[in-house]
Amino acid sequence: MNRFPVLERIRITNYRLYPGEPDAPGIDFQFQQGVSLLAGINGLGKTTLIDMIYRLILGPWELPKDAGSAKFGAAARDNVSAWQGKTTFFTQRR
Repeated sequence: MNRFPVLERIRITNYRLYPGEPDAPGIDFQFQQGVSLLAGINGLGKTTLIDMIYRLILGPWELPKDAGSAKFGAAARDNVSAWQGKTTFFTQRR
């Protein structure tokens, strides 16, 4: 049985792309039951937020993308490689 992560809350502080309010800088969002929708115009940081969540779940690793290693578990773990953009990806969005 696969177990997927369930996010209950996300909090991001001290990141220029999400300045927030003076008394509440950044993002502090409590997820509710059901589906949460992320919407906004271009350039607001929707993709950056999704990438942050992705990296929190996966870590600094890239899962294999070739057809022969699309298995979960030990077979996929043996083919994991380091994420090449981990040192500059989020800092480029300032």
